[in-house]
Amino acid sequence: MLGHAPEFGGHDAETVGHAPPKYAPIAADVLRSLYRPGATRVFEVTVEGLRQAWRHARKQAGLPHLQFQDLRHVAATRMAKHMDAYALQKVLGHKSLAMSLHYVNLTRGDVQTALANAEARRTDLGVVRRAADASAGDLIDPQTGQIAPDSHAAK
Repeated sequence: MLGHAPEFGGHDAETVGHAPPKYAPIAADVLRSLYRPGATRVFEVTVEGLRQAWRHARKQAGLPHLQFQDLRHVAATRMAKHMDAYALQKVLGHKSLAMSLHYVNLTRGDVQTALANAEARRTDLGVVRRAADASAGDLIDPQTGQIAPDSHAAK
């Protein structure tokens, strides 16, 4: 990103030796907002200046072994808790779901929480469905969400 021109379309893949970079839609909007006419870079910082700032940030955080690419894993893992896998794939800009899932590192607690949330949604939907299936005047047991036995006899 340090050497990418802000216009996004003028990147010459032949001179760089690889395909043009891909940007998530929100990232492209942020970078466009940083455009300065005549600037050749989005951020005027040297590679060495960036390295020094990264070393300093790691030291301050007490994470001397943290690598820059680790941040992508952290971000993907956090986003995976709030969106489905296919949305995550689009946000990360991957062609395959497998590549997106490579970046997600869920803990046992994350999985247990997801299962509990799914069970709560399933139970809530079941109560709503059973209530919708009940005839007008049927009594719904608030404990079980079931149509109470002989509720028609109570009418």
